[in-house]
Amino acid sequence: MVSPFNLTHHVFHSSTFQQVINEIVEFTASTPIQPLPPSERFTGAGIYLLYYTGNFAPYAPIAAANKSNFSVPIYAGKAVPGGWRQARVSIQTSGALYRRLNEHASSIR
Repeated sequence: MVSPFNLTHHVFHSSTFQQVINEIVEFTASTPIQPLPPSERFTGAGIYLLYYTGNFAPYAPIAAANKSNFSVPIYAGKAVPGGWRQARVSIQTSGALYRRLNEHASSIR
């Protein structure tokens, strides 16, 4: 017989996982903000946050929060090179992050 669904039996809990999340939050909070699009070409892949500071009325609360300290990202993403799941590409030599940020800049324009 199938037992009734109990959500607590399906939620993953890990203090190690929580520590990784805390480290990511600390890292992103201490990373210098850069303009979009990037001013210089670079290599690498990874995660990124986009912050909005414009004048579009529906985003006014987000823009206001980001005027002084960039505390509310509007988007979080990742950029990985093709073949990364099979370990066929070196992340350090990939231009995936640079390309992805430029794609965002183009779509915003």
